[in-house]
Amino acid sequence: MQLERFYLLLSRKMSGEATVQELDELNELIKANYELRQFVKILSREHKEQEMSYHEMDAFFAVHSTKLQLKFEEQKTSETRKEISSYYKMLSKKNIRIIFAIAAVFVLVLGILFLRYNMPFIKENRISTNEIVSKKGSISTVKLPDGTTVVLNADSKLSYMHEFSGKIREVYLSGEGYFDVAKDSTRPFIVHTDKINIRVLGTAFNVKSYPQDDVIETSLIHGKIEVTYNDRPMEKTILKPNEKLLIRKNQEEVKNSNESLPKVQVSNIVPAQGNIISETAWLENKIVFSNESLKNICRMLERRFAVQFEFKDDEVQYFAYTGVFERESLEKIMQYMSISESFNYTIIGNKVIISK
Repeated sequence: MQLERFYLLLSRKMSGEATVQELDELNELIKANYELRQFVKILSREHKEQEMSYHEMDAFFAVHSTKLQLKFEEQKTSETRKEISSYYKMLSKKNIRIIFAIAAVFVLVLGILFLRYNMPFIKENRISTNEIVSKKGSISTVKLPDGTTVVLNADSKLSYMHEFSGKIREVYLSGEGYFDVAKDSTRPFIVHTDKINIRVLGTAFNVKSYPQDDVIETSLIHGKIEVTYNDRPMEKTILKPNEKLLIRKNQEEVKNSNESLPKVQVSNIVPAQGNIISETAWLENKIVFSNESLKNICRMLERRFAVQFEFKDDEVQYFAYTGVFERESLEKIMQYMSISESFNYTIIGNKVIISK
């Protein structure tokens, strides 16, 4: 029964025993069921807007919880509904009040936890969370309450609780960040992105997870990390030092391509020219790419120079380049690439137009 499962999952979540799969299941129940959503909204609104006494709150929860129960029971057979009705008549008024009082506490706590797990980046949560934003053309560094240092690449965002007071240390990343995690053997450090979760105790690694990119990259510099996947919760990947995990977001594109490319791939980190590690070159304000398409290079340049690219001819996007740039201007970089593989470009303000 959905309602029984709902309360069971909520109870496990409150006690800190819920697995990632159970948390996802609980959230899906709320998202998928209109009655549950309305129930939570009504309870949260009434609790926030009115100063109700214990007895008033008790009666309120009893009314709305009973309505919710009846909605679920409408899907059962007539005979089953009669049995349930008889069962409720046998319950004493005192027992019903106790049940709904407990349900009231569960639902109120659910509202808080639901916001935390599903909307970590919203500005309305400033009271309980910090949000660090690194704009295009800039790099930001932040030190977390536990001593962990995070460097954010351009066009990236990091959200975290003011204090890491729980059993785990959690942050939420959109974009690219380099993490030097403070060691704490009793409290794992977890980085959440839209597709993967990275669990560590103390290590240094780079995560690249921009919403507009086709792939997610996780590169381990030293230590050890465990990566789990939101769409395949039973699977996990362990990375060792100098290994990189690459995840392709669109599996359909992989299946339809001429190449046989796995959705998840682990490879060694190979230094580029001058023993530069391309995965972390951005920490030194360098742009490094090896046999990279012009399409992907332009995404790097958009973040670095806060510009926008427009392709007039699609085939130009797939020209491949290798190079290392540090202090060169956007004009110099474009000039170098246009000579190496012929194409035309025009820079107008913060817009770059590329054609054959």
